[in-house]
Amino acid sequence: MKTIEYPTQPHDVLRVHLKLVNMRQRELAEKMHVHPTTINKIVLGERQPSITTFAQISDILGPVFALEYLHAYNGHRLDARSAQL
Repeated sequence: MKTIEYPTQPHDVLRVHLKLVNMRQRELAEKMHVHPTTINKIVLGERQPSITTFAQISDILGPVFALEYLHAYNGHRLDARSAQL
């Protein structure tokens, strides 16, 4: 059985969930009818998904993905705010 480290960055949550369901970025992009570069940039952390894109990804990967992504996103934002204080 594979052990996967719990992701702490939002883009890592997407990367881990794609691995868990054995789906390539290109497959996700095709299901969403978006360019593969869009998904790649989200996975690399170069951009955040729009609300619509996030909803589409959540529909495909499920509610556990959505909750873990939001948890990581909120944790990441709180860490950034703490660093500014």
